[in-house]
Order: sequence, then structure tokens, then C-alpha cells
Amino acid sequence: YDVLIVPVLSGKLSGTNVSATIAARDFEQPIHVVDSQLIADGTGLLVKNLGDLIQKGTPIKELVEYASNFHNKTRTFFSTDDLSYLQKGGRIGKAKALMGNLLKMKPVIHIDEGELKPVENVRGNKKLLESLVSHILKEIPPENLRRARVQSIWRKEDTVTLEKMLREEAPEAEIESRIFEPIIATHLGPQGIGIIGEMK
Repeated sequence: YDVLIVPVLSGKLSGTNVSATIAARDFEQPIHVVDSQLIADGTGLLVKNLGDLIQKGTPIKELVEYASNFHNKTRTFFSTDDLSYLQKGGRIGKAKALMGNLLKMKPVIHIDEGELKPVENVRGNKKLLESLVSHILKEIPPENLRRARVQSIWRKEDTVTLEKMLREEAPEAEIESRIFEPIIATHLGPQGIGIIGEMK
């Protein structure tokens, strides 16, 4: 290879960006480490699009710029039934996790500029699924939704439901499901579920 472009998970949530930047110094070839400011399949969508652009002969400078700004075209919302995993990962306090679990509250969390930001708390699985779809389509209107990825770990039935809801609202969008990557699954636990949307 002549040049490498390495999109990594948000530097505010993972040390991969720093590690990759340090490792890149050991190579003579140019290596562009890009903080995607994304998590989960948001980074996967970025890599897929970069591959398409490379096939079209897009110059390296434009590819790096595209990778650096791609997060502006995506929105990510997710949740989990068990807050103890977020607490163990240092994302919320122990008291908040305990209270949330006791009240059976489900937090809806948004990725904003590479950081986790709570949006709302809902009670009940039906309301949670409706909330995830509502937030994605509020941020990206159906006519502007290019792709959506529904991600979960063990929630196959809910994943199918979310896919169906999205297809009904945005029939022209490309809707697929994926399993959460291990690093995300560690923070969300087995009941983690979310949606990543990409604008046209």
C-alpha cells in the first residue's frame, strides 16, 4: 500500500485513537488516523462509503476530509435494559444505575460529537422502541434517510420490530441489522439495542 486511512472509534469513548496515532509513527508510509467521533456500525458505514469512494478514484485528501466529517451525516441512539453495565463502564453513577433498574427505566442515549448524551428515560419496551425510531426520524426525516442499521446483542425480536417500523416510515431507505461489536456490548450488556442512521 502507499497510504492508509484508519477510521477509529470516538476518541472520547475509546483509547484506540491515541494508540493508533502512536503506532502510525513507526511506519514510513503515510497513515491517516481519523477520529470518526462514532461508535458501533456508524464506523462501519464510514468504512463502506470510503471503499466506494476509493473505487471511484477519489483523491486521498478528499477521503481523509470525508472521513473526518462523516459523523455530521449520522445519528445514533441506543439503550439497554440493565443500567449496571453502563455503571461498571463508568458512564453513569452507581446510585443512578440502581434507581433506574428499580424503577425499570430505560435511558435513550445519543452520540453527539463523539460523546454519550442522555436524551430521555422511558418505561416499557414498546415505548423504548417507539422512542428510538422517533428520535432517529426526528433528526433525519424519512425522505432524507439513506441507510439505517439496527444493532443489538440478544434482542432478535426487538431488532425485527425496529426494522419493520423503520421500513414503514422510510420505505426507500436501506435498512439492515447487525450485532453490536464487543466493545459496545461490554458497555450496554446483553440487552443493548440501538439505531444508527445515515443521511443522504
